[in-house]
Amino acid sequence: MSAPRSAATLPAASARALAALRAAPSTGNAQPWHVVIRRGTLFLAVQVDATYSVLSGNCGYHLVDAGIGMANLWLALRDMTQTSDVRDRIPSPPESGQVPKWTLLDEQPDLNAELGLPGNMRLIASILFPA
Repeated sequence: MSAPRSAATLPAASARALAALRAAPSTGNAQPWHVVIRRGTLFLAVQVDATYSVLSGNCGYHLVDAGIGMANLWLALRDMTQTSDVRDRIPSPPESGQVPKWTLLDEQPDLNAELGLPGNMRLIASILFPA
């Protein structure tokens, strides 16, 4: 397993995309997401035992928050893919002007373990990401 990388070691455009995710609004401003970048793919997980989730009766706010975060990150990636230097760093780059699409992930305990996600994180989706 590769060592974790901080946003500071990513190319500037990629770090800006992660900043867009971090700035996305969420229930109670908790930003419950966790990101793992592996081999050109960004995996998004959300915390499922967050205080706001428990206090709300676990009605699924973490999934709404994940969707908002995904939208913010996708918009940043859309802006990034308009430049060829970024588009060329995305594995299997989409055609010019196209943005990578999210792949929704259902319960995948083996992948959770491979990514080193703690038990309180639920893997939600993945997307090609220029790292």
